[in-house]
Amino acid sequence: MKTVIVYSGGLDSTVLLYHLRDAGNDLHALSIDYGQRHRCELDRAAAICAELEIPQPIADLSAIQPLLAGNSLTSPEIEVAEGHYTEESMKTTVVPNRNMIFLAIATGHALSIQAGQIAYAAHSGDHAI
Repeated sequence: MKTVIVYSGGLDSTVLLYHLRDAGNDLHALSIDYGQRHRCELDRAAAICAELEIPQPIADLSAIQPLLAGNSLTSPEIEVAEGHYTEESMKTTVVPNRNMIFLAIATGHALSIQAGQIAYAAHSGDHAI
Protein backbone atom coordinates (compact mmCIF):
# COMPACT_ATOMS: atom_id res chain seq x y z
CA MET A 1 0.00 0.00 0.00
CA LYS A 2 1.22 3.51 -0.74
CA THR A 3 2.18 4.92 2.64
CA VAL A 4 3.40 8.33 3.78
CA ILE A 5 5.66 7.95 6.80
CA VAL A 6 6.48 10.97 8.93
CA TYR A 7 10.22 10.43 9.00
CA SER A 8 12.54 12.34 11.31
CA GLY A 9 15.57 10.09 10.91
CA GLY A 10 15.51 9.24 14.62
CA LEU A 11 15.46 5.73 16.03
CA ASP A 12 11.68 5.39 16.33
CA SER A 13 10.78 6.48 12.82
CA THR A 14 13.73 4.57 11.32
CA VAL A 15 12.56 1.31 12.91
CA LEU A 16 9.08 1.99 11.55
CA LEU A 17 10.44 2.83 8.09
CA TYR A 18 12.29 -0.50 7.85
CA HIS A 19 9.30 -2.40 9.26
CA LEU A 20 6.92 -0.89 6.71
CA ARG A 21 9.40 -1.43 3.88
CA ASP A 22 9.90 -5.08 4.86
CA ALA A 23 6.10 -5.48 4.97
CA GLY A 24 5.98 -4.46 1.30
CA ASN A 25 4.61 -0.93 1.56
CA ASP A 26 5.26 1.60 -1.20
CA LEU A 27 6.94 4.15 1.07
CA HIS A 28 7.03 7.91 0.70
CA ALA A 29 8.93 9.49 3.57
CA LEU A 30 8.08 13.01 4.65
CA SER A 31 10.56 14.89 6.80
CA ILE A 32 9.73 18.19 8.44
CA ASP A 33 12.08 21.05 9.17
CA TYR A 34 10.38 23.02 11.93
CA GLY A 35 13.55 24.91 12.79
CA GLN A 36 14.76 22.24 15.19
CA ARG A 37 18.19 22.89 16.61
CA HIS A 38 19.37 19.28 16.27
CA ARG A 39 19.81 18.90 12.52
CA CYS A 40 21.54 15.51 12.61
CA GLU A 41 18.28 13.57 12.36
CA LEU A 42 17.27 15.33 9.14
CA ASP A 43 20.71 14.52 7.71
CA ARG A 44 20.30 10.85 8.72
CA ALA A 45 16.82 10.74 7.22
CA ALA A 46 18.11 12.02 3.88
CA ALA A 47 20.99 9.52 3.84
CA ILE A 48 18.79 6.54 4.71
CA CYS A 49 16.12 7.47 2.17
CA ALA A 50 18.76 7.95 -0.52
CA GLU A 51 20.27 4.55 0.26
CA LEU A 52 16.87 2.83 0.18
CA GLU A 53 15.67 4.87 -2.82
CA ILE A 54 12.62 6.14 -0.93
CA PRO A 55 11.24 9.53 -1.98
CA GLN A 56 11.70 12.02 0.83
CA PRO A 57 10.50 15.58 0.42
CA ILE A 58 11.30 17.91 3.32
CA ALA A 59 8.54 20.29 4.34
CA ASP A 60 10.19 23.57 5.31
CA LEU A 61 8.16 24.83 8.26
CA SER A 62 11.14 26.52 9.88
CA ALA A 63 9.22 29.80 10.06
CA ILE A 64 7.02 28.33 12.82
CA GLN A 65 9.99 27.82 15.17
CA PRO A 66 9.27 30.95 17.29
CA LEU A 67 5.66 29.84 17.67
CA LEU A 68 6.75 26.56 19.29
CA ALA A 69 9.02 28.00 21.99
CA GLY A 70 9.72 26.86 25.53
CA ASN A 71 11.68 23.72 24.75
CA SER A 72 15.27 22.82 23.98
CA LEU A 73 14.59 21.94 20.34
CA THR A 74 13.31 25.37 19.34
CA SER A 75 14.51 27.77 22.05
CA PRO A 76 18.24 28.63 21.94
CA GLU A 77 18.29 29.62 25.61
CA ILE A 78 17.43 26.04 26.69
CA GLU A 79 20.24 23.49 26.47
CA VAL A 80 19.59 20.41 24.34
CA ALA A 81 19.85 17.25 26.48
CA GLU A 82 22.36 14.68 25.30
CA GLY A 83 22.96 11.09 26.31
CA HIS A 84 20.50 9.05 28.35
CA TYR A 85 17.22 10.86 28.77
CA THR A 86 15.70 11.15 32.21
CA GLU A 87 12.07 12.13 32.65
CA GLU A 88 13.15 15.71 33.42
CA SER A 89 15.47 16.03 30.39
CA MET A 90 12.82 14.50 28.11
CA LYS A 91 10.36 17.17 29.21
CA THR A 92 12.69 19.85 27.86
CA THR A 93 12.48 18.32 24.37
CA VAL A 94 8.68 18.39 24.07
CA VAL A 95 7.65 20.68 21.21
CA PRO A 96 4.02 21.73 21.73
CA ASN A 97 1.64 19.84 19.43
CA ARG A 98 4.48 18.80 17.09
CA ASN A 99 3.05 15.40 16.18
CA MET A 100 -0.34 16.87 15.28
CA ILE A 101 1.35 19.47 13.06
CA PHE A 102 3.35 16.70 11.39
CA LEU A 103 0.25 14.55 10.90
CA ALA A 104 -1.69 17.46 9.39
CA ILE A 105 1.06 18.07 6.82
CA ALA A 106 1.41 14.33 6.16
CA THR A 107 -2.33 14.04 5.56
CA GLY A 108 -2.24 16.76 2.93
CA HIS A 109 0.76 15.11 1.28
CA ALA A 110 -0.87 11.67 1.39
CA LEU A 111 -4.02 13.00 -0.25
CA SER A 112 -1.99 14.77 -2.93
CA ILE A 113 -0.11 11.59 -3.89
CA GLN A 114 -3.11 9.29 -3.34
CA ALA A 115 -1.52 7.34 -0.50
CA GLY A 116 -3.80 5.01 1.41
CA GLN A 117 -2.23 5.42 4.82
CA ILE A 118 -0.04 7.57 7.03
CA ALA A 119 2.39 6.23 9.62
CA TYR A 120 4.41 7.84 12.39
CA ALA A 121 6.33 6.54 15.38
CA ALA A 122 6.42 7.80 18.94
CA HIS A 123 8.41 6.17 21.71
CA SER A 124 6.86 4.94 24.93
CA GLY A 125 8.85 7.45 26.98
CA ASP A 126 6.47 10.15 25.77
CA HIS A 127 3.74 8.80 28.07
CA ALA A 128 5.30 10.47 31.11
CA ILE A 129 5.09 13.85 29.43
